[in-house]
Order: sequence, then structure tokens, then C-alpha cells
Amino acid sequence: MHNINKFDGSSESFYVSLKTWVLLNYRPSNDLDAFCFRDDILNHALADSENILVDKEDLITRKIVCQTISELFMSSKVCIVKAKKSSQVDPSFAKPRRAWGYIHLERKQTMPVEMRECLTVDEEWQQLTTTISSVAAEYNWHVSINIEGFSLSCIKHENLSFNGQRVLTEIVFSKIDQHTKIDLKVKRHAEYIDISDIENKTADMPIMEKVRFVISLLSKSPLCMGFDDDGIENFNIQHNRYVVKNLVDITASEECKIYSTKCKMFTNVPGKSVRHGEIVKKLDMQKAARIQQEMINAERELIEMSKDDHQDLIELFKQANSKDIPEDMAVLWDQQQQLLAKKNNLQEQDYWGGLILDEMKIQENIEMVVKNGKHTLVGIADLGEIHDNMTKISGKDGEVPKLASHVLQFIFLGDNGFRFPVTQFPSGGWTASSLFHIFWDGVRMMGEIGFPIYWCILDGADINRQFIKIHFKSEEEAHNFKKVRNNILKSSLATTTPRCLTVNGKLILWNQFVDAYNYDQREFSLSFHEKLTEEHFNLDASSKMRNHLAEDVLDKRMFSLMKAYKKYLDNKGQDGSSLDSTINLLMHTANAISLFQDKLVITSASDKRIKELKQFLTFMQSWKDNLALSDKGSIQSNEFISYKLWFDIQSMVLGFDSLVKIKLEAYPHSIIKPAIINQDVVENHFCQVRACNGQNNNPTWRLQESAQNSIRYGQTTICRKSNAGSSR
Repeated sequence: MHNINKFDGSSESFYVSLKTWVLLNYRPSNDLDAFCFRDDILNHALADSENILVDKEDLITRKIVCQTISELFMSSKVCIVKAKKSSQVDPSFAKPRRAWGYIHLERKQTMPVEMRECLTVDEEWQQLTTTISSVAAEYNWHVSINIEGFSLSCIKHENLSFNGQRVLTEIVFSKIDQHTKIDLKVKRHAEYIDISDIENKTADMPIMEKVRFVISLLSKSPLCMGFDDDGIENFNIQHNRYVVKNLVDITASEECKIYSTKCKMFTNVPGKSVRHGEIVKKLDMQKAARIQQEMINAERELIEMSKDDHQDLIELFKQANSKDIPEDMAVLWDQQQQLLAKKNNLQEQDYWGGLILDEMKIQENIEMVVKNGKHTLVGIADLGEIHDNMTKISGKDGEVPKLASHVLQFIFLGDNGFRFPVTQFPSGGWTASSLFHIFWDGVRMMGEIGFPIYWCILDGADINRQFIKIHFKSEEEAHNFKKVRNNILKSSLATTTPRCLTVNGKLILWNQFVDAYNYDQREFSLSFHEKLTEEHFNLDASSKMRNHLAEDVLDKRMFSLMKAYKKYLDNKGQDGSSLDSTINLLMHTANAISLFQDKLVITSASDKRIKELKQFLTFMQSWKDNLALSDKGSIQSNEFISYKLWFDIQSMVLGFDSLVKIKLEAYPHSIIKPAIINQDVVENHFCQVRACNGQNNNPTWRLQESAQNSIRYGQTTICRKSNAGSSR
């Protein structure tokens, strides 16, 4: 009885049959030109449906075919892309076309039976005994040969144990006599499995091709995990109980699982037996209905209370000793605690987060307002009492007060997406030491009300860099990619430009990006990188500030376009290797951008995306180390990025890595959402401030201050967008 139903509405037999069909007709390839259109594979499957379909309810769809291919070949280089190639299956698509398909995947060329080399049984047995070990080793199987008994076995140790015995999967080959074909049987946990369906499909295969196919299929077929003993008495099912343990996870405990007696020894390879997926579905529906009814009955008895009384009741429950609860009230007490907990669904780790700092330009203007019955001047720079005391100590107490030219905004962003504008200061000419004291005062106060701060995001201003150098390691990611683009923009062969980026003797020039864009526009009716426009390359002062324009020329689509452009140059007889350093840089920037735009959460410090981010830093460090150093030990050459950008990249990579490690060390089962670790929330906040004042792009301190509480109470508290640009 399987705990995974691969395709809703389809039988397990159909899933195995489709998997068998794919392995028989397609295989991964290292050939760079190997490519199969997704629709061609689907058409091929539909044309050959009589060899795939098992039950009349089964239906071959694109989704099912694609899921099967992804599962079978996920460990190889096979991946789906949108490319322009000629169809190899459908004659109606003889001309090149752009469509989704799989690279590094090719269709097998089936040789007619009459053209195959005919081997005797003795020759097949000799071939089997001499080559079986190498084939089995590819899939981590072991081989045992009994020469005298004319039999051999391929054995795989599974990662599960049943009743204390480790499960073994065994393929047994037997030579009966020289006139009978070599017999093939499969045993799992000492019992034979019916593989008649597979034997019918592989009857005409050469012996070694059949061996490779069966081993591959069994290696990719998951074991049945059974289901819990919950409601089994309501179904007329003959079953056995086994004590199951996962041998991979050393922390896993033994569990009692139920298996149908018709289950083909814990595997989904044979399919024509009980529909285990339907049984599991019925049990799940029955359990869900019972839980729902229990909740309805409990909520009928639940009374609605005011917010303060509700919180007081929660505290009373926390302080109560469970040993003092009468036995006849224990169930009611537990149920009431669960219902109270649902009123506040935030967990302890959800209160963790960081502070995002940024400045907005305002008018330098002094105004008078009434606060608490007294007239007060506003618009004067004020960075706190500590800043004023430091000014007195430095002997600058007699200076004329400065008017505020900026608003220094602090916004709290929780790891679960909760955000709140905490405070703002009228600033003008502040220092890193002033920011240091304001920041840590804010961290202290946030901690006192239950919001631990363990990271911070700032932009690349010089004062922010000085603040980071004092102690902190994190900076705004999107601004860093913009600065990478700007460094490349300044890189050319002209002597008037400040940079000529060079890695391992290969140049990284802005003209290479422009030429790749022109090639894309010229050669393809449907652009390879559909987001690129003239605005990405003809940059003015305003467009240079737009993060998305920088990210578009450094992301994975640009990486793919640059590789295609290199291949185009090689085919034209030009030097495509001149783009090697540019392509290498794009590979790392594409991975970094993909990480900080990814809405898929991080649950482990060893996440592949974090490793790729560290490789970006390693690449930049290697680039820097290979350049000549001056007498002072600093890089004076224009072949490397600016010092400020190099510092920012280190802060970004090391800071984000530390962020993940700190959170997961404190709460191993918590998550990090990379897509929200940016300054989008503060940019959105500034957008709302301007919108509250009639789209005033340059409000005074008084106007923006009056809008702050309106924004706090009127905004959505959970940020559901990862890109700035609109007010809500």
C-alpha cells in the first residue's frame, strides 16, 4: 500500500508502464546537440499508447510525461529549456521552431530484430557473467555468481528494515539449458515479484540491454512505505503488520505499518494488484472528516472573548500545572489549549527578523507645530541624545543647528514576512558612530518587546560601509548587482574609460553585452532574452538607478544568451573564446540573482544555492589574487572592480551566509525566505509617504511625519511582494 499516488486518477500500473516506456525509448546523452521537443515526446507516447495504457481510466497528458522524465533523469544533465531547433519526430515541423524541450536527451534508435546479432544461450550467458559486474556497479548493486549452478544474482541493499531485517532487492538470472532463454526473476525481501509486464516489453532486447534496463527501473522505483494502523478495521482488507525503520536517518524510530497481503512485496514495480492509492485516499478522507467534526464540536462550545481577556486566559493556561488537572477534564483542557493557540499562529522563531535602513530626500524647511499644547519646531536634524553629547565632547556644541535634508527610516522585517515602520529620524550630515548608537538602541528596544534583531540591510553609502566595518556583515543585494553592471558599463578598450575588466587574460567589456543583444534581436524572431530592450543599454542617470535593468543583464537568461552568442561566433569562424571570462562572471551573477529572487525557502545551511553564492565570492577572490598588487598591498589596476563594490560583495555573501547559520542554529526547523531579504519594503514605504502627500516627491519633515501613522495603520502587515514599485 503506497503512500505516494503519482498521478491523480491513474493507476500505479500505468505509472510503471509509462516509466518503462520512457526508459525503452529515451536516454540521457552528453552530446551538446542532443535535444527532444516536449510535444514530440508527447506525440510519440500518444502514438504508442497501446503499449503504455493499462486501464481505460488512464490518460496520457503532457504533465504526466514531463513528471516521469524529470524523475527518471533528474540526476543527469537533462533539463527543460526553450530553444529553436528542428523537429525530429513530427514531419509537419520540418522548419526550425521555438518550443520547450529537453537538452541532453535523445531518442533511442531501435534496430529491427532481424538485424540484431543473434547469440546462442551459451554466448549470452558468457557475455552476462563477464560484464554484469561493471553494469551493476554503475547503480551500486552487488553481484554474486554461482558458476556450478548456472545462476547469478544482482543484489541491492535497501535503506529500510522490516521486523529487524534489512530489505534486499535481488535480480536472479538462471541458465536452465542451452536451448532455453536465460530466466530472469526478481525477489524483494525473499519473495518473488511478478514482472511479466516488464518481460513482455523487453522480450526482444539483447541480454545486457535487458539487464541494464531492469536494474535502472528497480533503482528508480521507490519502496512502498505502507500506512498507519488508523481505521483499517473499517475496510475489508487482508493485511500484515511490519515494524519498519528508515536506516538512512539515524534519528528515525521504528514504526508499525500496515501492508496489504496483495502488495507485491513492498514495491510499485508490478502494478496489477490492489489500488493502494485509493485505499490511502479513503483513509485520509475518513481521518480528515473525523478531525473536522471534532473541531466543529469543540468550536460550538467555545465562547468569544475580548482581546485582553483572551490573552489573560492564555497566560493562566501556561501557568497551570498539568498534574493538577482532573482526569475527566484532561481532554477538554488539551482541546481548549489548541483552540487558544490557533488565535495566534505565530511561532517563537517568527518574531525574529532584521532592521532595514534607508534615507529619503525631503525639503530643508523649518516649521512650527503644536504637540501636547506646546509649540514645537520641526525640520531640524535630530539624531538622538547620544549624538548631541558626542557633538558637545568634540567641541562643536556652539554650531548652528542644521536643517534636516533626509529622513532616516528604520523598518522591521520579520523572517515570516511581517513588516512594520519602527521609527524615523530627521537627518543631515550624520556619521557612522551616530548610526551605531541609534541602531543598537533600536535593537535593545525591539528585543525588550519580544522581537530579536539578528541582521540588518543598508545600501552602499560610504557611511553605511563605515558602519559595517565597525562590526556588521550584511548589505542590500539588489544595489550590489546594479553596481556590478555599472562597473561593466565603464569597462572598454578606450583609454578614457576608468575600467578594462580582465580575468585570466580575457576581457569583460560592455560592448560584448551590446553585441549579444543585437545578435538576439537580429537572428531570432522571438527574442532569446525577451526582457532586454534598448533601455537596458542606452542608460541615463535615471535608468542607472533601476535595479531590474541591472539584474536583467546579469541573470540566467543573459547567461544563456551569451553562451549562444559564443557558439554563433565559433560557427562564423570568429574568436568565441574571447567571451569566456564574461560567461564565467555571468554564471555566478545569475546564480546570485536567482537566489535573492527565489521564493523557495531555505531550510539548511548547506543549501545548494548558498554554496553557489559562496562560489561567487571565491571566483571574485581568485580574480583579485591573480592581479598584481602595489607596494601598499592594494590593487591599483583598472582590471578589477572598484574597491567599494568588492567590499559590498564580501558583505553580501558573508552576511547572508551568517544570517542563515544563526537562524537555523537557534531554530533548526525554521525557514529563511531569500526573496524578502532586500530593501523593497522601505522603498514601498517611501512610495506610500509620497502618495499620502498628493504624489509629492519632495515633502517636508512635517508632511512625511503626519503620513507615518496613516501608513502604519492602513498598510498590509504581511508583505506579499518581493519587488518594490507600488504603494499599498
